[in-house]
Amino acid sequence: MNLGMKRVVSGIALLVFGVLSGQTPFLDSYYENPAVQEINRLPMRATYFPYESTERAFENQPEKSERFLSLNGIWKFLWKEDFKQLPTDFFKESYNDTSWDDFKVPATWEFNGYGTPIYVNEKFEFAVKNPQPPNIPDSINQPVGAYRKVIEIPEKWQDKEVFIHLGAVKSAFKLYVNGQFVGFGKDSKLPSEFDLTPFIKQGKNVIALEVRRWSDASFLEAQDMWRLSGIMRDCYLYARPKLHFFDYESLSELTNDYKDGVMQLRVQAFNNTDDNQEDSSIEATLFDQQGQKIWQETQKIPKLKKAFGKAENQFVAEISNIKPWTAETPNLYDLQLILKDKKGQIQEVIRRKTGFRSVEIKGNVFLINGMPVKLKGVNRHDASSKTGQVVSKEEMLKDVKLMKELNINAVRTSHYPNDPYFL
Repeated sequence: MNLGMKRVVSGIALLVFGVLSGQTPFLDSYYENPAVQEINRLPMRATYFPYESTERAFENQPEKSERFLSLNGIWKFLWKEDFKQLPTDFFKESYNDTSWDDFKVPATWEFNGYGTPIYVNEKFEFAVKNPQPPNIPDSINQPVGAYRKVIEIPEKWQDKEVFIHLGAVKSAFKLYVNGQFVGFGKDSKLPSEFDLTPFIKQGKNVIALEVRRWSDASFLEAQDMWRLSGIMRDCYLYARPKLHFFDYESLSELTNDYKDGVMQLRVQAFNNTDDNQEDSSIEATLFDQQGQKIWQETQKIPKLKKAFGKAENQFVAEISNIKPWTAETPNLYDLQLILKDKKGQIQEVIRRKTGFRSVEIKGNVFLINGMPVKLKGVNRHDASSKTGQVVSKEEMLKDVKLMKELNINAVRTSHYPNDPYFL
C-alpha cells in the first residue's frame, strides 16, 4: 500500500478508533495477534532528521531546530502489576494524574523499582512451562505502565504536519493524544512514528501511552539477554511542511579497480498541499572531507500531484579518485538533499554521512575494497550497569573507543536493531 493510500485508510481508521477509544477489548486482542504488528504507524524509513535550512542541517543537532520538540524528561507514570488494574480512562484529557509518580523517559521500569529484571537465555520468562504462542498465559500477571505528558505545540507549527517519534518501546504499546486513540505498535527495538496532525491543537495537548511488558512479539524477542520493559530510547515531536521528503536510499560502491566511486541515489518526495508540485525540485550535493563540493545535480520532481502525491527521483554520481572507506581509514563524505517547492523556496534539508566501499567474497576470502580482511568482532547489547537497556551517547562512544583500542573491526548487534547513534 502506498503512503497516500495508507494515510487515507488511516484517516478513516482514526475516526473509528477515535469514537471507540474508550472501548478497548478489541485493541487488547492485538497484543497477542501476530497478524497485527501496528495500527496507523508510518512506514519504516531511512534514519534522518529533516531540517528547515542548510545551516541547521550542517550543524546536525535536531534540538537546535525550530521543528523539533523533545519528549525526553519527566512524565507522569503509573505502574500496575497487571493490565486489568489500569484505570480505563487514564488517557483522557480530564483524567487527574496528580497522584502518579514522576518518571524519567527514556528509562527501564525494572531498574527504577517497577517490576523485577529477569535474565534467561532462550526460555520464555512469562511461559516457562508449556508455552502456547502467541498467547500470554492468563495465569500470570501482565505488568503495564501508563504514561502521560502535557506538551505545548509551538505557534510556528500551525501550518505544519506534526509527527511523533518513539525510539524504542518494549514490548508493545497504545498511543493516545487528547483522549483519542492514535495507534499501536510492537517491534520493540525499532522506532515507531505516527502522524499526530489530526489530533493536536494549538496550545496544550495530552500525550498518553499504555505499555505492556509482554506481547506475542515477546516469543520472538526471547533471546539470551536481560528481559526489561519501558520506553528505552529518545522520543520527540517534529514538524514538517506539507511538501516534504518521504524517504531516500543511497548505495555507494567502488569501480575501476577500486579507484573511483559510484553512488546510486533514490529520493522520494511527498505532497500533501492543495496544489500540484510538478515544478518542485530536489538538489543533491556531495561534499568531501574538507567541505568542498565534488558533485551536484538538481532535478525537477515529475508528476508530484496534490493531496497525498508521491514521486521518486533517481540520481547517479560518478566520482573519480575517491577516498574509500575502511575500518582503519573511515573516510566519509557528506550527502546533502534539498527539497524546494515550485517557487524555489526550501522546504526541507537532509544531510547525512556516506562512504564508498566494496564488499566481496572470492573463494573463501572476505574482501573489503579488494583487500582480504579478517573479522575480529564482538557481540554487543544495549547494556548499562545503572540504567539497563537505556544507554547514553557517552556510553555508546565509550564502547566504540574500547573496541578500537582492542582492534575490533566488526560488531554483532545482538539481538536487535541498535540505536541509530551507535550505528
